[in-house]
Amino acid sequence: MTRLVLLVSLVLACSCSSLESQKVDSELEQFNSFLGLQKVEALDLAVDSFNKFLKRNYRSSSDYNQRVISFIQDLYDNDFHPLKHWNIDTTEIREILNRFENSELRKDFYRFGYEPSDYNHEVIKIYDYVLDSIMNQNNYPKLGELADIDLEEEIIPIIRDSVVLSDSIIELERIQDSIDDANSLYTAEYNTFYAGLYKFAKADTLIQDIAFSYILAGDVSPSLKAEAYLTNKDDIDFSNPFIQRIIVTDFYWTFVSRRLYENS
Repeated sequence: MTRLVLLVSLVLACSCSSLESQKVDSELEQFNSFLGLQKVEALDLAVDSFNKFLKRNYRSSSDYNQRVISFIQDLYDNDFHPLKHWNIDTTEIREILNRFENSELRKDFYRFGYEPSDYNHEVIKIYDYVLDSIMNQNNYPKLGELADIDLEEEIIPIIRDSVVLSDSIIELERIQDSIDDANSLYTAEYNTFYAGLYKFAKADTLIQDIAFSYILAGDVSPSLKAEAYLTNKDDIDFSNPFIQRIIVTDFYWTFVSRRLYENS
């Protein structure tokens, strides 16, 4: 709860600054270098696909910002499932998914339990800097204070109805739990994309606030993200290349790709 409240307070209080295109291009070049060529190509493909998707499905509006807002609103209203009437290029979506996989960009956002935690040292340093900066402020809980919470009083214990399991059954359950964990998808502990935004998109306070908040909060619900964008829609330039990439990774890549699986 603390993380979500903090995210709302940071993102919803954001202000958008007007950047010269030259400044944006310079920051984007540094960001791309940090991310790596293959991941940049995957992102560029996804942004291009997203823009074509908006033109196909939101023809009634010629305003780019309004198209993006309508897209986020539709996803939000439909519980983040693709609308049935959307015209989606499934071949293109498959290529995006393949590019995210082959470039390992997917691992920056989600990892399976069996995948190693081989995070970039520079990314870890950026995360540590953000977390240290917030812990040094007196108006937020310190780690020690959070540790004082009595977890036993907060968690309802699971009782096995006095059934005594044999050692063999317990071992089988342990193995099955381990397999389930390994095949589950988890939010990555460190995200190169967010770290790059925080380090290089310095001039725009909105992007800084978003990157800072995502690093701090970790796994953020799509509803909370959508509410933040929709609440501040009049102050956001959705054509900004950094914002485009955030929207693509927050919503387009993840939720539009569901159409592939729902129709398969």
